[in-house]
Amino acid sequence: MIGTTTGHYTYTFHDPRYRVLMVRCMAWALRESPAAFASLVFAGLETPDGLVGTADSMLNYTNRAR
Repeated sequence: MIGTTTGHYTYTFHDPRYRVLMVRCMAWALRESPAAFASLVFAGLETPDGLVGTADSMLNYTNRAR
């Protein structure tokens, strides 16, 4: 069993460090190597400029506390 209180905002999922944590948790729970899930870490994270990671536009979440 794995519990986490991270990921309150949708932009958190765009952070590669968060995705590595989730991939490792899934692998541990399934008793698999994290390498089997490595492609999920960066899938869909490219910005239009070809950059990887959290962009300013991803942080503009309407329900985020101001």
